[in-house]
Amino acid sequence: MVAQLGQTIRTLTDERNRSAAILSSMVEGVAVIGSDERILYCNQAFEQILELPQGSSQGKNLSRRCGRPNWFPRCVRFFPEATKSREK
Repeated sequence: MVAQLGQTIRTLTDERNRSAAILSSMVEGVAVIGSDERILYCNQAFEQILELPQGSSQGKNLSRRCGRPNWFPRCVRFFPEATKSREK
């Protein structure tokens, strides 16, 4: 049981590190936004594109962070497939 748990933790850590390496090396801006409009994750390119200080966005409200009130709800209208998980 302990050995299996250790292996699971190593596997998850490897997957997380691999994903982080891929996302951080992308030139495209990537962000994960929660239903409360808070930035759960964003890569460096996302912050550069929006001219935000590096490493300052995680946990912040996207609309306020970008200086554009009600920006996120307007984006949702154009990308409804991105919000399908909210409906479940």
